[in-house]
Amino acid sequence: DDGWTVVTKDRKWTAQFEHTLLVTESGVDILTQP
Repeated sequence: DDGWTVVTKDRKWTAQFEHTLLVTESGVDILTQP
């Protein structure tokens, strides 16, 4: 147990992704998009 790994109830494969955002006074930039 590494305290980080998540397993689904049915133990099937899954995927997860995130975006990094930069919030400024003039708006938001998504830094992880091309």
